[in-house]
Amino acid sequence: MSDSEEMTHSSARSNSDEPKDKGNLVYYLFILFGIGALLPWNAVLTAIDFFYQSFPGHDPGFVFALTLNGPNFIFNFVNIFIVKYVSLKVRLCISLICIFALTWAMPLIANFMGTSTGWPVILVVIVFLGVANSFAQGGIFGFSGMFPFKYIGAVMFGNGFSGLAMNIFRMITLAIFPPKELAEGEEDNSAFIGCLIYFGIASLILIIVLIGFYIVIGTDFAKYYIKKAEGEQAQRALSINAAARSAGSFGHTDALKEFSHIEEDYEKLDNDDPIPEKEKSFMEVYYEVGFMAIQVFLCFVISFVVFPGTHLSTHFDFLGDTAKDRAWFTVLMITTFNVFDTIGRFAGGFVQIFSPTTVFSLTIFRLIFIPTSVLIQLNSNPAWIFQSDWFRIFNMAAFAISNGYNSTLLMIYGPSFTDNNNKERAGMIMSFHLVGGIFVGSLISSFGMKYVG
Repeated sequence: MSDSEEMTHSSARSNSDEPKDKGNLVYYLFILFGIGALLPWNAVLTAIDFFYQSFPGHDPGFVFALTLNGPNFIFNFVNIFIVKYVSLKVRLCISLICIFALTWAMPLIANFMGTSTGWPVILVVIVFLGVANSFAQGGIFGFSGMFPFKYIGAVMFGNGFSGLAMNIFRMITLAIFPPKELAEGEEDNSAFIGCLIYFGIASLILIIVLIGFYIVIGTDFAKYYIKKAEGEQAQRALSINAAARSAGSFGHTDALKEFSHIEEDYEKLDNDDPIPEKEKSFMEVYYEVGFMAIQVFLCFVISFVVFPGTHLSTHFDFLGDTAKDRAWFTVLMITTFNVFDTIGRFAGGFVQIFSPTTVFSLTIFRLIFIPTSVLIQLNSNPAWIFQSDWFRIFNMAAFAISNGYNSTLLMIYGPSFTDNNNKERAGMIMSFHLVGGIFVGSLISSFGMKYVG
């Protein structure tokens, strides 16, 4: 059989043998991966009232965002380059186990170490939590980049649902174990017990994520796309090899040497298996996905300049000023964000109103939420807008749904600009810019926006 006939035969067989995602199992598990990717941040954020109560005189709402996302940002960049030296299995397994242990440690440190000792210790724990999360998050986004668009959308939807799920768990623990205003010398462990149960649930979810990953990589569907992501189909390698032979016969021996290994590798594989093509450099992949990556960065800078700090530096008129009321205000505001952010992410996975060339307009439009959020914090006039509960909720809802929708479109579009062999690295580049946006936004918030009021 000639090379061209074999290529045609192999192509037809590959298309007919492409496995299906039975029962959408892999899709649902990718939602679970998305939940796990942002779980550390969402767990800390949703329980921020507990840390305010545990560390009076400090500002966890601003400091924690910076302390967690700074290391996350730095090591997401490192993750891009170690991908070919450390397997995805190793990176995910170690990072998720570390996150499990560190998450459990946080309420224990806050409750038993006191303010003077506990505050620096918990900041160190959050730094290591950020490092571990960078490898888990980068691995998950890189892994999803190997699959069709809707699986990236599933991860983004899971990111949003992660916050919503933690809000629900936090509401339950708050209702059962409400914080209390304590007189000097009085002790009450109800807030600690509720938070310990809450972080225990978060830790359990991380173990389920790890189990889910091993289930996914064992499916025929995942094996197909993992192999496809490693290079072009085997039939393309045959045509390259044929061209190299032809070049060699005319004296171009360098070309023959460059490609001669392809046939040897091909003989070791089934005809339907992919042959790795030459890996692109970091800058080559970045050039392809950079415009989308920069927009992801900008999207999250805009969001984290005012969230959570500025949004939580206000109040609802219908609530009082007790510890319980402040805790419920925090939970209600973050729940509003997570509900609408999840809606935006879900919509972005199925309906792309903006194309890759027009999505930039949505990214820029979201700048409007910086002044509106600051005006709410300052109780500016007109009072019927900026001092009203309805506008606080409306502003948060619009802010959140646009964040979810915009970020999902960008994360879907980014890896599509490169070839299969480089999609994992493209996904990591996108993840790096996502975390970078969170870090820079938190940095601006910590050292600038917090002093606006």
